[in-house]
Amino acid sequence: MNPIWNDETDVKKKQLLQAGLEEFAEKGYDLASTNAIIKKAGVSKGLLFHHFHNKKTLFLYIGERCTEYFFSYLESESSSISADPLERLRDLNLVKMKLFIQEPLIYHLAIYLLVVKSEEIQEEANQFEQRFNERYFRFYLDGMNTEILRNDISYENILAIIFESVEALTRSYVEKYKQVDDKGLALLEGLYKDLTDYMEILKYGIYQR
Repeated sequence: MNPIWNDETDVKKKQLLQAGLEEFAEKGYDLASTNAIIKKAGVSKGLLFHHFHNKKTLFLYIGERCTEYFFSYLESESSSISADPLERLRDLNLVKMKLFIQEPLIYHLAIYLLVVKSEEIQEEANQFEQRFNERYFRFYLDGMNTEILRNDISYENILAIIFESVEALTRSYVEKYKQVDDKGLALLEGLYKDLTDYMEILKYGIYQR
């Protein structure tokens, strides 16, 4: 059972959520089947619709729970995340990759929720992505040492640009491997090296000398 559901006291609901996570992570939203979910969970369809009105509601709820687990994990690893602006971004990506390796279902679900979006949930997925990105950027800024940055620029603006460019690099990697069975999970170390090299180049353009 995935640790995401540790605080869930309803055993049947926990089984339903785990089965839903496995089904959506494997097949994505469009190909996932509620019949397969209830069969794997060993519950009735009535119970599924008692807790969730439809497949969309279940999918988005699981996405929200995975998000909360993601940020709880970041908090638990905060002592290993540097206050240096660029090193912090590098460390955040390392922690994120560590989580995805430990919990590949979360990684696969994130691909289907944030990258390979179903048309049926496009609007909800876009809103979800915006909320996630804003929260992730706030986490990045919190506890950061900005004194080493050049004082002739707006650090929030420049860091937002750097943050978005790193996320774009990550997204291009995901897009490249989204058709592979593991969605590129086994190659994350290569992405981390590319990100590290990229941030080394950036450092000399924004830090004081």
